[in-house]
Amino acid sequence: MINLHKELDGTGVQAAQVTINVSIGTPATPGFPTAQPEEVSPVYWDLHTTKRDQAELVFSV
Repeated sequence: MINLHKELDGTGVQAAQVTINVSIGTPATPGFPTAQPEEVSPVYWDLHTTKRDQAELVFSV
């Protein structure tokens, strides 16, 4: 993703990803951290609107 992000720099196209380090909703493994979708979605919005120079953001609790 980082190479594609660099290749597209200056074209107006953004290649980026959000890495989610938790289970969304119900935990996949007992005791594993969880988050609700409404907690994760602002990370995508920030990446799209204010952090367009970044190739990756990580969501974790």
